[in-house]
Amino acid sequence: MSEGIADMNRLDVAQKITQTIDTQQLWEGFENEVVQSQQNFRKIMKAMSEPGHLVSLDALKSTDSISSATFSLALALIDQDVSVWVSPKLSSDVFVDNLRFYCGCKITPQAEDADFAFIDLSELNDLQGFKRGSEEYPDRFATLIVETAGLSETTGLSETIELSETTGLSETTGLSEPTSISKSGPIELSGPGIKNHRRVNIAGFSEGHCSLLQENQRNFPMGYDFMFVHGEQLMGVPRSTHIQGDTPCM
Repeated sequence: MSEGIADMNRLDVAQKITQTIDTQQLWEGFENEVVQSQQNFRKIMKAMSEPGHLVSLDALKSTDSISSATFSLALALIDQDVSVWVSPKLSSDVFVDNLRFYCGCKITPQAEDADFAFIDLSELNDLQGFKRGSEEYPDRFATLIVETAGLSETTGLSETIELSETTGLSETTGLSEPTSISKSGPIELSGPGIKNHRRVNIAGFSEGHCSLLQENQRNFPMGYDFMFVHGEQLMGVPRSTHIQGDTPCM
């Protein structure tokens, strides 16, 4: 994340923090909060323990820039003890109000103070500025929830077995021209939770993103955990996962 993005976001988020919640624009959360929170939490843990495997979270109505999966993640993982940073592209009044109302979390204008960061893939240029842990406390690194234009899991170089598409409930339209999922150059994942390797596609994922995640893995056991989302679907890529593109990452 560039310093410019952080500077742009701080004043805007600081203003939103002090605003009264507009209850007229709140989304509908889980119908059965306890049961659905537990169900979605288990799905999230499955996604993180089996990197690259797609899981579907509960379908919830949100907005164009915020996927249903992002809202479900927030309801299942975030509470009053958690600090959250929202990137400029995702930082709408309605999203911040829903986070504050349902999760009771602290919305921080500074990414380095946030336990969870919500960001669009097009904004993810580097990992500088996010909250860092240490060798003694690697769990203190932030978790990044990344909105994408599409996710898929493949069985080979060209065969797609599961494709995440936008639904009528929530559409991800943050990119003016979403990058289509390449069927000729998937990303190969390996490491804990993966038998041999797993091939996936993340729409808009560039060589630069590949390099970021490779550098992140080299810092293991330190590093950031990633949750890529689109529509109702979630793909986890924890810090322990090795990543390689068909085109070598720079």
